[in-house]
Amino acid sequence: MKTGLSFGLLLVAVGLVTLLGGASCAPQEDPTAPDFTLPSADGRQAALSQLLQEHRAVVLVFYRGLF
Repeated sequence: MKTGLSFGLLLVAVGLVTLLGGASCAPQEDPTAPDFTLPSADGRQAALSQLLQEHRAVVLVFYRGLF
């Protein structure tokens, strides 16, 4: 019974978001990332704009912990 009620509330919530235009509030795709500066693996500062001037693409790798 509780599962059916939860599922019913979920369907109602999804319906309301759809009717009220929730999709228009979703983030829009943008081909350009905002410029930022972060420390590189060797401790120097690395700016996205500078890296894109030097290279065609930049890949960000987020890792947890230390290597």
